[in-house]
Amino acid sequence: MRPRVLVIDDDATFRSLIVSILRSDFIVSVAADGYEGFCKAREHTPDVAVIDVQMPHWDGIETLKAFRSHAALEQVKIIMMTGDASKETVITSVRCGANDYMIKSNFNKRDIVQKIKRLISSPKDTPNTHRHLNRQHELQVTNPVPDRYPASTPQQPDSETVAWTEPLFEIPDDDDRLQQILDGWE
Repeated sequence: MRPRVLVIDDDATFRSLIVSILRSDFIVSVAADGYEGFCKAREHTPDVAVIDVQMPHWDGIETLKAFRSHAALEQVKIIMMTGDASKETVITSVRCGANDYMIKSNFNKRDIVQKIKRLISSPKDTPNTHRHLNRQHELQVTNPVPDRYPASTPQQPDSETVAWTEPLFEIPDDDDRLQQILDGWE
């Protein structure tokens, strides 16, 4: 079976472009915002999620945090993609658990396919090796959906979802993965 890729981006044209590039190698599904993507991922867990950072409703960082705090989704490989090329956004994304990062203005077909294939072939992280939630700071909530989604929303996550608190990830400044991404960014 071909690997599953979930593309979460509010730009319909960019979503279509990504689908046209990936559909020959992967099973691709799409979502227009982070909340919709999170719900789709819970229904059909992807191998890789490509998440835009700047979106309405749940932005990419909120979506990334939701993936990393959900037991069934914390192992999904995530590529953050955005037009925001600031070093701060790259660092925030990596510290929140992104596996890789792409700048839309530098986007090309070969790079995204290679990054996805590399992530799929890399070993799965285990809870002990994946720097995930600091459990002593975790909060259990019954409705983690932001106010932007009314209680009547039919796809609202149930109470199994946990909210996140800062710090979500504890990654030292000299982390090799962060350095590799920053080296590629510069």
